[in-house]
Amino acid sequence: MKDEEGRVTVAGYYDRVKLSDAERKVLAETPDDESAIKRRIGIAKPESVGRTYQESLQYPSLNVRGMAAAEVGEKASNIIPHKAVAEMDLRTTPEAPPDYLFGLIEAHVKKQGYHLVKAEPSDEERASYDKIATLAMGGGGRAVRTDLDSPLGKWAYDNLSRNTPGNTAPVRIRMMGGSVPTDSLVQILNAPFVIIPLVNGDNNQHTFDENMRIGHYVDGIRTIAGSLRTAY
Repeated sequence: MKDEEGRVTVAGYYDRVKLSDAERKVLAETPDDESAIKRRIGIAKPESVGRTYQESLQYPSLNVRGMAAAEVGEKASNIIPHKAVAEMDLRTTPEAPPDYLFGLIEAHVKKQGYHLVKAEPSDEERASYDKIATLAMGGGGRAVRTDLDSPLGKWAYDNLSRNTPGNTAPVRIRMMGGSVPTDSLVQILNAPFVIIPLVNGDNNQHTFDENMRIGHYVDGIRTIAGSLRTAY
């Protein structure tokens, strides 16, 4: 389902995502240290979906996050496994929701010659088809985004420009790599949103051996407080 560059080969998978020249310029201005990212996670080359890391995040992803068939190591035996299981993880975008992507993948699997069944195939089906698969969609959430040039996007940028300590230009990220999640809140409130993080630039603050610099947190509180004093 991917080519040598890591781009998804499922027909239509990226078609709905359109980036303007202005948006590409903002994405290119995000100061990611891609060499440091590669060193930290131990890879020689990332998947080249977009021209940069930030541009790649604008497109839906497809990852095989787990595979299983028979056993290995001490439990290995001289058998032909009766089934193989693969679990995929799809990162959606506002333009490409879960149902849409699942439909494209289903059509792709059928195009490879697979007969799809809803449950464990019967003996009759096994005797009739040499390529059988069960494809089922698990839970999924919709991605949401506020455009950078929307009234709220411009208000947030102007406020951050005025209230950021040191008058440094704020970094704008068009869409994050994770959902946080925000879709449930946005749907319930029916309101646009922006996220102003208070953590370190590398976002390494999730587990015991990571941290959050207190200075960043204090600066972030001051920035948000200054923004709240300005009417939208």
